[in-house]
Amino acid sequence: MKRKSLIVVLILLVMLGVWGFVSLKSTPLTDHQQTTSAVINDELVDKEKNQLVDKENDQLAYKENDQLAYKEAEVFLTSPYKQPALYEEAFASASASALASASATALATALATASAAAAASTTEKQTVLAGITSHHFLAKNLIANFFQGINNYNIRRVILIGPDHFNYTIHDQTLAHSSLLNWQTPFAVLNSGQNLINQLHQQALITIKDTAFRNEHSIYTLIPFIKYYFPEADVVPLILNPKKANSEFFDFGQTIKKNLDSSSTLLIVSSDFSHQLSLEKSQQTDLESIKTLNELNSASNELNSANNELNSASNELNLAKLETINCDCQPCLAVLLGYLADENYQFTLIDNKSSADFSDETQETVTSYVSGYFVEN
Repeated sequence: MKRKSLIVVLILLVMLGVWGFVSLKSTPLTDHQQTTSAVINDELVDKEKNQLVDKENDQLAYKENDQLAYKEAEVFLTSPYKQPALYEEAFASASASALASASATALATALATASAAAAASTTEKQTVLAGITSHHFLAKNLIANFFQGINNYNIRRVILIGPDHFNYTIHDQTLAHSSLLNWQTPFAVLNSGQNLINQLHQQALITIKDTAFRNEHSIYTLIPFIKYYFPEADVVPLILNPKKANSEFFDFGQTIKKNLDSSSTLLIVSSDFSHQLSLEKSQQTDLESIKTLNELNSASNELNSANNELNSASNELNLAKLETINCDCQPCLAVLLGYLADENYQFTLIDNKSSADFSDETQETVTSYVSGYFVEN
């Protein structure tokens, strides 16, 4: 009996507890409680919104700062050869070579006065229409010697043409890629020739693609030399589409010439010559290439004839001769031929060397370099 009574009491207590809980949950909030709850909820929502806005602002600011930093980093293209000390030997070697080539009388006079300025004045520089030199930094002494011999008095623009080693251009219909970005060099900033680049772009002849120049050594190797030797000049870098015909590049060279003042412009072809040949074989091949470069002037004299048919035949002959030149940018030479089509010029050889001349290592195969000027005949 007692046990039954105890069970009944426990059941009643459980039922009472359940009723109390349900009553508590179902009791409506007072107006004060509702108002207080709403305020708290609004504050929480506002706080969350503010935190979200702050977070978005922070993210936006970060993105803007990040983009600014990116833009600042990308204002300039650069050469990986950034230390001025890398060039000291090359510049000194070029200066010494220039002095050695000066006349004995003038050199004696310069030495007698013990004046560096007088010594510099004996250096015989040439007025150059266009030139060709290596883009292999191993041959930096040869490159410096090429630039050292050019009269820079009136040069305000350098058109630098090289091969596209990484095939950026082959997917486009244009003849070349260029960049409007300026170049940071060890010798101050080298500005891009934006006017000419924009003109060529507007004519649908080139594509603007900055990324194509970040690793293109046919361009960045020569950029610091251009700034050092031609401090007042800007640069128009062009890498050429190897899928286009040389005849198109000849026309491209003529178009370039029409868009600028050639009297203050220097066109430079950045090209190495024999590749993966023995030293003996590369020397033989280079002799044939140099012979062809020397022969180009005989046809160029005919280009000034009033006979348009003869001019066309001469152009085709010159373009055909390019096939015998063993270098890594025959299209570059086609541009050069078009650029010089209305000039009476001749080729002057400055240097012909190979990677074996600049390295102590034994080389079964070499890369060869031909450096020279195209000057008025």
